[in-house]
Amino acid sequence: MRHWANIQRYWQRSAHKQTLEQVRAAPGLKLHLGCGQKYYRGYINVDAFSEMSDVKADILKLDFCQDNSASLIETHHVLEHLSFADGLRGLREWHAKLAPGGFLIVSVPDFEECIKLWKRSSEPTRWSSVIQMIYGSQEHNGMFHKSAYSPKYLKKLLEETGFSTCFVLLDYPHRPTPSFLVLAHKAK
Repeated sequence: MRHWANIQRYWQRSAHKQTLEQVRAAPGLKLHLGCGQKYYRGYINVDAFSEMSDVKADILKLDFCQDNSASLIETHHVLEHLSFADGLRGLREWHAKLAPGGFLIVSVPDFEECIKLWKRSSEPTRWSSVIQMIYGSQEHNGMFHKSAYSPKYLKKLLEETGFSTCFVLLDYPHRPTPSFLVLAHKAK
């Protein structure tokens, strides 16, 4: 039975990855918010701190973008750098900028999994790396974590701000910090 469950998870994960590829390949205005050092071709890359961004802007005030105009907004490991109040403001702003039928892809550290990792890690590992997964690397003002999310809590916030959740990918993207990704949709 366990083997079958693993096969089902693999196929479901593969289908979700294909869906992400299709969403990303669709035409339209695409925004990559909080791009940091990752530049996405075909997107407007937005970051308040990065020299690699196309637009240096606060991701909570996307004045350069008209309401209902973006087909896709993508942001990875950014939401946790905002306070809870600013995170909600951001989700509302991003919902406003998305065209009806548009998508939001967001990934964040999985706070519950980070706590589990903290509990099972050795004392030196806790203080050398796991602590940064929880509070951020803190090398400049933009690298502090001010909020935390679980899949259930982020889904709740997305629904409160007008999104419907298409799916959640756990343990994705693959990185040292336990993370999850959500694909959400703005109704037509």
